[in-house]
Amino acid sequence: MSHVDTAWTRLASRTARGLLVRKGVSYEQLVDCLAAVSLKESVRAVEGKVQRGSFRCSFFFQLLSAVQADLPDELVLPKRRESWEDVCSRTFLRELEAHGLTYTVLAKRFLKLGLEVSATQLEQQILSGSFPFTLLLQLSAVAPVTMLQRFVDQTDIEKTAQQHVHDG
Repeated sequence: MSHVDTAWTRLASRTARGLLVRKGVSYEQLVDCLAAVSLKESVRAVEGKVQRGSFRCSFFFQLLSAVQADLPDELVLPKRRESWEDVCSRTFLRELEAHGLTYTVLAKRFLKLGLEVSATQLEQQILSGSFPFTLLLQLSAVAPVTMLQRFVDQTDIEKTAQQHVHDG
């Protein structure tokens, strides 16, 4: 899959890089930390994902756990055998419910931001938990995701949404 540089991927990249800087973690150290949470990646692969901003939400949550960031309660991987994809799906669904959003309403709100995705596509991605981190950022543009405020300013999300509309 080829990478497409967008305002959203740049924001995702800045968010991840900012976390690494705040925690004082290099890419080499990050690879070791990720291995400790059972994610085997090369330094080059991790650096590429972070620099491009092209990573799944599950990778961002693993990153938070690996660098021992202060995690919101909902992101702590439960003791039962729940996958990171399950955590992503649960987190996104909880946010939809908290804001009274359906997949159809979300798709319509995204369309106003210049993001074309059908309700069916959203549902499939969210239920699988295999969606990109940018989708969680995009959700926060239409329905602020409180847990993200620890890692990215809401004003940056709103500016990115405006920039995407103008660039798109």
